[in-house]
Amino acid sequence: MVVLAEYFVTARSTFVFVLHSDTGKLFVDEISDSLADDVSERVMDFNNTLKELLKAGANATPNILALFRRLSNEFSRFLSPVVKHSRPGDVIIFVPHGDLHRLPFHALGIEEVLDQDSVAAHDSWQGSGYLIERNPVAYAPSTAVLDYCVSRSTKKLNSELVAFGDSHPFGTTPLPGAEIECKTIAAMFRQSRVLLGPSVTKEDMITQLDGMCQGYVHVACHSYFANDALSSAVKTYNEDLTAREIQGLSSRANMVTLSGCESGLSEVRAGDELYGLPRALLAA
Repeated sequence: MVVLAEYFVTARSTFVFVLHSDTGKLFVDEISDSLADDVSERVMDFNNTLKELLKAGANATPNILALFRRLSNEFSRFLSPVVKHSRPGDVIIFVPHGDLHRLPFHALGIEEVLDQDSVAAHDSWQGSGYLIERNPVAYAPSTAVLDYCVSRSTKKLNSELVAFGDSHPFGTTPLPGAEIECKTIAAMFRQSRVLLGPSVTKEDMITQLDGMCQGYVHVACHSYFANDALSSAVKTYNEDLTAREIQGLSSRANMVTLSGCESGLSEVRAGDELYGLPRALLAA
């Protein structure tokens, strides 16, 4: 079953709408005293702290785990309605609102949620840990965009894969894991093309995204999120490919995967509109 979980943050509380795909049943929960300013402050504090810790590398792992435990405690009530109205193994699609777009719901711990009587009474999950261990998780910027993506996915699937890995432009750190990632994924397809290092050019990436590839595109390269969200970019060997340029393309790919630092970040603008690399690909 697919479970859609949409959030709406107001000045005084947050509403969670949970919809079941098989029955069409809708559940509405209100999280009282979840002030919009308070939610924004805590999410921004988490993201800023995480960004600083990641700069320290592997030595920061204990502190990062402690940060996620704190985050799980602070936001367990935001996750509780979703866990309560879903079953282990259900696909959960989150549609956040406002600063909740920057909250990693999949990485929230669920032990505290499962301890609640209203959840424990019907939940068969015997494990612990994080939500992603209980359920597959996806995100959508809005239900309208989700509906658009679903309507596009009805076309016949193509088993072709084009993978771009470790473009290694000047001045960047090599990504040997990205090469392994691309080759491992390529082995799952009957037809695949893996481009690495100097072969990962801006021109070739544009060609594949702009109608050439009708199957799957996997990008495992350095990327970054810019203050001007549409200037966020994937770093190819010879030149950065920006979100502004991507959104002007006409993609025919069934799926494009971005596997790079900050590639999933977005700026939330008026009307709860998201701007960044993900939005650019959805618009292409």
